[in-house]
Amino acid sequence: MNNRLNTGEKFAIAAFVMLAINTFWFMNNTATNLLKGDDWRFLIMFYKKWIDGTFAFRDLFSDQHPIALHPLVYLFNAEYLSLQRIYTAWFGLLLKILAGVLLLWKIFSNGTPVSSRLLSVLFPLAIVLLYFGMNETTEYFWPLLTYQNGMTFCCGLAVLALTDSLISRANMFKAGFLVFAMILLSLLSLLLMGTMIKLFFLASISALLIVALVERRVTLNIMVPTFILSAGIVMHSVFISVLGIPKHNGYAASLDNVTQLLVNWYDNLSYVSYGLAAGIARESILHYPGAGLSLLALTCLIIVACSIYVYFRERMWEISIIPIVLVIYMMMVFMGALVFRSDEAVSGSWPLYIPRYFPVYHMGWIGVVWIYYNKFRLAKHRGRVSMIAVPLLVVVLLMLSGIKHAWNASPNIASANNKAEIAVCKYAKGDQEAAADIPMSIGGHSFSLEGVLLLKERGLSIFSADTPGYHCTD
Repeated sequence: MNNRLNTGEKFAIAAFVMLAINTFWFMNNTATNLLKGDDWRFLIMFYKKWIDGTFAFRDLFSDQHPIALHPLVYLFNAEYLSLQRIYTAWFGLLLKILAGVLLLWKIFSNGTPVSSRLLSVLFPLAIVLLYFGMNETTEYFWPLLTYQNGMTFCCGLAVLALTDSLISRANMFKAGFLVFAMILLSLLSLLLMGTMIKLFFLASISALLIVALVERRVTLNIMVPTFILSAGIVMHSVFISVLGIPKHNGYAASLDNVTQLLVNWYDNLSYVSYGLAAGIARESILHYPGAGLSLLALTCLIIVACSIYVYFRERMWEISIIPIVLVIYMMMVFMGALVFRSDEAVSGSWPLYIPRYFPVYHMGWIGVVWIYYNKFRLAKHRGRVSMIAVPLLVVVLLMLSGIKHAWNASPNIASANNKAEIAVCKYAKGDQEAAADIPMSIGGHSFSLEGVLLLKERGLSIFSADTPGYHCTD
């Protein structure tokens, strides 16, 4: 572990602080206190039951995604903060910052300093810009996504940090403590995040199993964390089953889906390459196909594929398991999108362009950059430095372009939110036609008059006198 930070790492920390402030500022300019998307469903599913006195323990896991953190945060916000969603966004940003600090600590504490001054700045800068990526901004003006992703990565990275320590062949006493801590943290993560963290753990298990295959032997330091994560997933599934929580099949996955995925492997591979490109370019990238975009998509696919090869060839799990888990996690999301979201009526790469996935794309790209960071730490040959410096510079410029575009779009986002708030206010006063002015991005599939009247009756959200933003008054 490095006791002293090099110039590039100090620069990255300064950039991290500045981008955190920028994100907070952007969030305050674009996030609405009005309920958004799934929040309307939670209002009836959780809060209405709470005030009726019918809310039970099993209701914490009753949503189509059994994530106990949602109702806990929601009810606390409603009881003590009059359901002001901006506070939830701040909570999510705090979680994101904590997860980012943990991530940077793991990156900077493993390996030797980069010999090239240029790479010593570009590598950590690219990672920090990806972490606060604004090529898709929905994460920042939808508070639900902000804290959901923040908690997922907080929990996931903490468990992976313990996994790293176990893999490093700790002594018996330290290993026992790590095992105990990992079991507790894994179970807590599954209870809080449920389905969100399961995929993260599955990616971790996959990475550990591949390591065992590459080493051609099963060792205790690989087997123990694999067993803990696997057992945690099984126990959580049994727990949900015992509670009698029905399965929600919002998107049917069948053998036909998987078969079509294999038969159309070429098309799906091209869709994945476009999805990879979307992780570093602006949100509109999937809407404007062309030769330049295809070249970028192919380049991204090659870079990611090579990073996986380099990781296992160089036995980088001895440094950290985290970067490859982030890459596998991203690829699993891609596969899940193609299997669960595919629709014969709508072909193309659309399943990969879902705003809530973009934080995962950013984390996956961080894993890719991290792998090359470890690879080129000792690169002294000028040609090798140039070879990696050019794509790194492209990533930095693309992410900076995303920040600029986000701020250019922020007045439009704020204006759209304000129009939606006014429309909901009119709707609450009996103007039925106002419902047509409430965009899908705000109302979602669960918007209802019952929910609006409940907010008005209880003085919540924009109907609260304490709201820091738009206030619907009589």
